[in-house]
Formats: sequence, structure tokens, C-alpha cells
Amino acid sequence: MTAPGDNIIELLNAVVDGYATSQQRTALYQRMRQEPKLVRLYADYTAVHAELLWQHRETSINQPENTRATTTPGRLKLHPAGWAVAAALLLAAAIWFGIRSDFTSHDQTDRPAPHVGFVTNTVNAQFAPSSSPVTLGGELTHEPIRLLSGQVQIMFHSGAVADLTGPCVFEMVGANRGKLSAGKLQAYVPASGKGFTVDLPGDRRVVDLGTAFGVMVSADGSAMVDVFEGRVRIEGAGEPRVLEAEQVVVLSDDTLRSIDPSQSVFADHHAYQRWKRWSEQAQRDAALLYYEPFVPGEVAGQMIGSPTWGEGRFTDKPALTLDGQNQAVAVNIPGRFEQLTLAMWVNVQSLDRPINDLFAADGATASVQLHLMHDGRFGYAGVGADQGRRVKLIGPDEMHRWIHVAVTFDLSTRRIHVYRDGELVHTEPIDATRNPFHIGSARIGNWDPTNYNHQGGTLKRGLHARFDELLILSRAATADEIRRIYTAGAPETSQAPASTAPSISLHQNLHQK
Repeated sequence: MTAPGDNIIELLNAVVDGYATSQQRTALYQRMRQEPKLVRLYADYTAVHAELLWQHRETSINQPENTRATTTPGRLKLHPAGWAVAAALLLAAAIWFGIRSDFTSHDQTDRPAPHVGFVTNTVNAQFAPSSSPVTLGGELTHEPIRLLSGQVQIMFHSGAVADLTGPCVFEMVGANRGKLSAGKLQAYVPASGKGFTVDLPGDRRVVDLGTAFGVMVSADGSAMVDVFEGRVRIEGAGEPRVLEAEQVVVLSDDTLRSIDPSQSVFADHHAYQRWKRWSEQAQRDAALLYYEPFVPGEVAGQMIGSPTWGEGRFTDKPALTLDGQNQAVAVNIPGRFEQLTLAMWVNVQSLDRPINDLFAADGATASVQLHLMHDGRFGYAGVGADQGRRVKLIGPDEMHRWIHVAVTFDLSTRRIHVYRDGELVHTEPIDATRNPFHIGSARIGNWDPTNYNHQGGTLKRGLHARFDELLILSRAATADEIRRIYTAGAPETSQAPASTAPSISLHQNLHQK
């Protein structure tokens, strides 16, 4: 019989669920030291656990803090499970090398340490010369990080994660504390890092109370604090003040002024959160036939031709890039329908062919095909209508920008409606003899002409574009619904007014000794 606590799965469950006794923790750590393969097992197990918590985060946010799911970083495109692996490996490394892993005490985390964190990701990061170069996977000391451009993600020994966007100057003061002298930071703090603190100019600070938040410091020392989830406490600017989620303040001298989230330099993050809430709701629609939010590692369709990931509507989320050649995403949507709605976010890079497919059923089974002509006109085929091609959907000066395209087909009214960015731009009748719509095998961003026998047809129809979402419903959405879909997913294009967005001039901070 296995003695209590000897079963490795029981030990892992106890540790990741937070109810492990001191004896159980010691037993797990000892076994990890003795059996190196358990370090990887621990990381993978924690990743799965974090993913499950992430899927139920809306419910868990309102639970007691000791049972709340950890917040997941997203600025640098780390998937929740990927971040959990990084966090688990960091803790496992601490165990392996004998580093103390109890970081929950605020007093303990502020004590100086030779190394206080790690670099977990970088995107086009350029740094000012330093005696301690910042490299992916490298350990970090107390020496200031002077980020000239790009982004870098760092993880403190406490598990707190900070995403820095250049130009930025940041110093890791301790294993759970940092100092932002200039630039922009977003922090994501798990339960183990509660109390994570960001010091600001003027003896002010932001203290985590179980949350995710953003901070931006300007050259004159003024700062903006934006709470994404949970709560933070502002100290050093008069009486301490607790901020809740969706609250934004500007600190200047000894004053603290509230502003609307739409005026925040982190407005894009709020837009992303708004879209995520809508996305979760949309996936519960009884009429949903297919939904593709294009998340790395989770694409429901079959990726053809090795598409790549590029910049999306939001900085927190990438988009799928198709090269306009053979790349596509293959899907299969069986059934016949009296009504259909197709809605998508697309960023057209070029229109290189006479016909460039947005979405197309394959060959002889074709019933629904949506495409852009070489001059930006919108068209559709196989739906018994006048084939569209009447409305100019995108002009030459509108390449490389996100647009929302939606089309509804309704046999009960015998009408097709075309929308761009939430507004109706075209409608026309459907052939009165038209049978119910069929999609079947289809492709996003291309088509398969294998069964196409029409002489003189255009067989090459790949669209060079980035795709960030596709929604297909078995009903015809109303104009109000289309407008709501657009509003929920619209990227934040406006910047915060100069009066509310702290300016950055970092020449002195970036190059000082």
C-alpha cells in the first residue's frame, strides 16, 4: 500500500490547489531534487491547472482571494498555459538550486537578493548598454533595465509578471518590488505575489491587492495608474486610496485625479477585455455554427501552408497572417440553412488577384463564397443573387487597417445585407428559386478549386491578409446585432488626450550612468 503523501499525483494536487501541508510540500520538493524528471512533470501539471482556472476566471474573480485563479499576462502574447509553465519552471528551478520559495511575505520579498527575477519573453527589444545585459531566460539583478524600444516581459521570484514597453526605465528592487522611473508597465500578480509593489517618482507607490494593473510614468514624474482586474492601493499621494477594476487615476505632485478608462494610455487593454467578455457570450449563442477567435495553439480549423502569427486588433492578442498564396484554414460546416450570418475582422495587406477569397466553400459543393475583387469591391457567389460586386468595401488607402465585414443571407425575406464596420452598405434580393444554403467543406482566406470545372475561372484566389475573428450563425443577425458585434470587437484607435496621457522623454533616464 502507498503511504499517504507518497503518491506524486496526490502531492501535485495538494500543492497546486493550495491545501498542501508543510510536510507534503517538503516531500514534493525532496522528490523533485532526487528525480529531475519530476521538475518537468510539475511544470506541465501546473500549466494544465492554470488553464482550467483561466477558463473559469469570470466565476473565480468573485471568490475569496486565497482561492482565486491567478491572473495571466498577455501583453507579450504568452498563452495562459505557457505562462504557467514559465512560472512552474521558475519555482522548480528555485527548488532545484535550493533558493527559498516562500515569497508571500512582504518583508521577505523586499530584502536585497543577488538575483530577483528572470526574463521570460522579448519582442523586438533594444536595450541601452549595460554591465548586465538583458537576455531571454537570463537572471536579473537590481541594475536598472533601460529599454530603448520593443517589449520585455520579466518575472519576479514571487511569481509577479511585469511587461515593459520601451522606452522605459525599470529597476527590480526586490523579489516582489520594482521601481518605474519612466515609461510603461503592465503587471500581472498571482496569489503568491500579493503585495507586489511598484515605486514611482516622488515617494509614491502602487501596492497590489490581488490584481492586474498598468502604470505609466512621464518625464516630469507624473503617473497614470489603470486597474484592469482586482484592486490596488495608491500610497504617498495624500491619504492611501484603494482603486477597483476599471478605475484610472493620474498622479501629479500631491494630487490624484480620476479619468475615464477611454482616456487611458491602456485603453487598448480595456477594449481587449470588452471583446473577451463578448466573445465568451457569443460562444453560448444557440445559433452558433462556427466560431474562430484565432488564438495561437487553439485554431479549430486545419492550418494549411503554415500560416504565421502577426499583430492583431489588440496588443494583447495576435492575428493569423495568410500570405495570399496557398495558406488557408480549412473548416467543415455541415447542414442546410434558411438563414446565415458571417462576420469577420480582417486586415487586408494586398489585393493581388482578380478575386481574393475571404471565405469560400470548396469547388462543386460551393454555396457561400465571400471575396474581394482586385479593386476593393466586395462580392459573393453561389447564393442565387446578383453576385454582389457592386459595393466598394475597401479603398487603396485603407490597406493595413482592421475592418469588420458582415453578411446576412435570409430566405424568409429573400434579401442579402452587407455591413462594414457595423453599418449597412449594400442590400439586394436573393433568387426566388434559391434552395437552403449549404457550406460544407470550406476555407478561410482561400479556396480549394479541386472540383471546380468552369472553364476560364480564376483558380488562384488566396487573400494576403490578417484574420482576427470569424463568426458564423444559422440565423440572419439584425442590423442592431451587427452593430453590437462591431462595437464589442472594435480596436482602440484613439489615443488618450495630451492632458491625460503623460508624455515620455527618456533621453536622460535611458543613458544616465
